[in-house]
Amino acid sequence: AVVSTQSTGALQGSAPPLLELFHYVDYQQTKEIVLMRGVYKAPLTSAEAVFLANQLQMYYRIDQERYKLVHTFNHNPMFFDFNELLKNLDSPDVKIPAHKQSTSSSTE
Repeated sequence: AVVSTQSTGALQGSAPPLLELFHYVDYQQTKEIVLMRGVYKAPLTSAEAVFLANQLQMYYRIDQERYKLVHTFNHNPMFFDFNELLKNLDSPDVKIPAHKQSTSSSTE
Protein backbone atom coordinates (compact mmCIF):
# COMPACT_ATOMS: atom_id res chain seq x y z
CA ALA A 1 0.00 0.00 0.00
CA VAL A 2 2.84 2.40 0.83
CA VAL A 3 4.57 1.68 -2.47
CA SER A 4 1.39 2.24 -4.49
CA THR A 5 0.65 5.45 -2.59
CA GLN A 6 4.19 6.66 -3.12
CA SER A 7 4.29 5.79 -6.81
CA THR A 8 0.86 7.16 -7.69
CA GLY A 9 0.95 10.21 -5.45
CA ALA A 10 -2.51 9.22 -4.23
CA LEU A 11 -1.99 10.43 -0.67
CA GLN A 12 -4.44 13.30 -0.44
CA GLY A 13 -4.77 14.19 3.25
CA SER A 14 -4.37 11.71 6.05
CA ALA A 15 -5.03 7.99 5.99
CA PRO A 16 -7.05 6.34 8.77
CA PRO A 17 -4.89 4.54 11.35
CA LEU A 18 -4.84 0.76 11.08
CA LEU A 19 -2.60 0.20 14.10
CA GLU A 20 -2.49 2.14 17.32
CA LEU A 21 0.15 1.38 19.95
CA PHE A 22 -0.06 2.53 23.54
CA HIS A 23 2.97 2.57 25.82
CA TYR A 24 2.58 2.43 29.59
CA VAL A 25 5.64 3.78 31.38
CA ASP A 26 4.47 3.21 34.98
CA TYR A 27 7.22 0.65 35.63
CA GLN A 28 9.93 2.19 33.47
CA GLN A 29 11.98 3.56 36.39
CA THR A 30 11.38 0.85 38.99
CA LYS A 31 11.32 -2.32 36.86
CA GLU A 32 13.02 -1.08 33.66
CA ILE A 33 10.09 -2.19 31.49
CA VAL A 34 7.52 -0.41 29.37
CA LEU A 35 4.27 -2.21 28.66
CA MET A 36 2.82 -1.90 25.17
CA ARG A 37 -0.71 -2.59 23.98
CA GLY A 38 -1.85 -2.47 20.39
CA VAL A 39 -5.20 -2.14 18.65
CA TYR A 40 -5.45 -2.97 14.96
CA LYS A 41 -8.18 -2.69 12.36
CA ALA A 42 -8.95 -4.59 9.16
CA PRO A 43 -7.50 -5.08 6.61
CA LEU A 44 -4.47 -5.48 8.92
CA THR A 45 -4.12 -9.01 10.29
CA SER A 46 -2.90 -9.96 13.75
CA ALA A 47 0.39 -11.24 12.31
CA GLU A 48 0.92 -8.00 10.38
CA ALA A 49 0.19 -5.92 13.48
CA VAL A 50 2.76 -7.91 15.49
CA PHE A 51 5.29 -7.53 12.66
CA LEU A 52 4.78 -3.76 12.58
CA ALA A 53 5.10 -3.47 16.37
CA ASN A 54 8.33 -5.47 16.24
CA GLN A 55 9.66 -3.31 13.40
CA LEU A 56 8.86 -0.18 15.39
CA GLN A 57 10.91 -1.46 18.30
CA MET A 58 13.72 -2.56 16.02
CA TYR A 59 14.00 0.77 14.22
CA TYR A 60 13.53 3.05 17.21
CA ARG A 61 15.08 1.14 20.10
CA ILE A 62 17.17 -1.89 19.21
CA ASP A 63 19.18 -1.31 16.05
CA GLN A 64 21.08 1.98 15.75
CA GLU A 65 21.85 1.38 12.07
CA ARG A 66 18.15 1.12 11.31
CA TYR A 67 17.41 4.16 13.46
CA LYS A 68 19.56 6.17 11.04
CA LEU A 69 16.87 5.51 8.40
CA VAL A 70 14.20 6.88 10.76
CA HIS A 71 16.32 9.93 11.53
CA THR A 72 16.90 10.62 7.83
CA PHE A 73 13.17 10.25 7.10
CA ASN A 74 12.25 12.68 9.89
CA HIS A 75 15.04 15.25 9.50
CA ASN A 76 16.27 15.00 5.89
CA PRO A 77 13.39 13.52 3.88
CA MET A 78 14.94 14.52 0.56
CA PHE A 79 17.77 12.04 1.28
CA PHE A 80 15.54 9.21 2.50
CA ASP A 81 16.02 6.04 0.44
CA PHE A 82 12.85 3.93 0.45
CA ASN A 83 14.72 1.03 -1.19
CA GLU A 84 17.15 0.94 1.75
CA LEU A 85 14.16 0.60 4.07
CA LEU A 86 12.84 -2.31 1.99
CA LYS A 87 16.23 -4.05 2.18
CA ASN A 88 16.07 -3.87 5.97
CA LEU A 89 12.56 -5.32 6.02
CA ASP A 90 13.95 -8.42 4.30
CA SER A 91 16.05 -9.20 7.38
CA PRO A 92 13.65 -9.29 10.34
CA ASP A 93 16.23 -10.48 12.89
CA VAL A 94 15.95 -8.72 16.22
CA LYS A 95 19.28 -7.85 17.74
CA ILE A 96 19.29 -7.89 21.54
CA PRO A 97 21.55 -5.23 23.06
CA ALA A 98 24.55 -6.80 24.82
CA HIS A 99 23.55 -5.40 28.21
CA LYS A 100 20.15 -7.12 27.92
CA GLN A 101 21.45 -10.56 26.87
CA SER A 102 21.32 -13.34 29.44
CA THR A 103 24.72 -14.37 30.72
CA SER A 104 23.51 -17.78 31.89
CA SER A 105 23.29 -20.65 29.46
CA SER A 106 20.94 -23.59 29.67
CA THR A 107 21.48 -27.07 28.33
CA GLU A 108 18.85 -29.50 27.20
